Amino acid sequence: MKTSERPKYGTRAIAVLLQDRQKELDLSNQEFAKFCDTFKLSPTELNNIYAGEAFDDNLLAPLSRILGITKEQLLKVRDGCE
Repeated sequence: MKTSERPKYGTRAIAVLLQDRQKELDLSNQEFAKFCDTFKLSPTELNNIYAGEAFDDNLLAPLSRILGITKEQLLKVRDGCE
């Protein structure tokens, strides 16, 4: 039951936000990877996020632009409540 809940914090939560954004834009996986690449998020980095791996702070700006949220909001999702 725990694994079926939508993650609220961490890299997996950001992966869910990316999946939501892909659905919102109505793009295929390949099209979304190209879209992210235009914002300087490589397909490898995208796959690493989907796999739940931690990512460098240098990806915060591209991710915030892709998701349409501020870097501060993104940090709250990544790092959780502090």
